[in-house]
Amino acid sequence: MYRFYIYRNNFNDFHIADTLGNTLGTMTTLFLLLGIFSNSYIPQVGFLIRIGTFSVVVFELVHPLLGKPIDIWDIIATILTGFISHFICKGLFKKPGNNTASVNS
Repeated sequence: MYRFYIYRNNFNDFHIADTLGNTLGTMTTLFLLLGIFSNSYIPQVGFLIRIGTFSVVVFELVHPLLGKPIDIWDIIATILTGFISHFICKGLFKKPGNNTASVNS
């Protein structure tokens, strides 16, 4: 609905309409990986975010094998979403009584 409205009215939304599905899908993938493979307060959370982001970028690069073109905006959105997810995890995985997060930088 958002994409249709933006395209129909020729708004410049800085490619948000083009990359919104990829961005939300990447964040869902990353937090699903965290939910499955981690528990609270472990240092591997940063590693899982990096591996998940890398995996989604590789999936984007494999698109030509599926008959689709590589979309550079989706790759950029995936990397930015990885960074945003990393900082969200820094806030979520804080040890009680400690101001520093246990997420590897």
